[in-house]
Amino acid sequence: MRVASPVNFAGRLFMPGESVKGELPLEMIEQLKENGFLTDHLDEAATEDDASLEQDYLTAEAFSKLKADEQKVLLARLNIEAGAKAQERVEQYESWLASQEKGADDAEH
Repeated sequence: MRVASPVNFAGRLFMPGESVKGELPLEMIEQLKENGFLTDHLDEAATEDDASLEQDYLTAEAFSKLKADEQKVLLARLNIEAGAKAQERVEQYESWLASQEKGADDAEH
């Protein structure tokens, strides 16, 4: 099992392409698979192609479904001081996500 999108569990952020085998409880692995956060189609050995997955981020919708402490940890790892309210944190993440997309667009031109 490899992470398809960033996943925060118990204060640890798993990044795309990273294996969660033996790292997460079985119930959580099943839930993450159902929500599209994990893939079992990648080989356990990391490949050069896995590096391209690192540009995949949680959608704003997926971020909004995280628990408050998970949102705060993810924002902290992005060097963003998390807002006190859920809506503030979602807006902060959406703003950060938009800046990443803009940066990618600028890099293409």
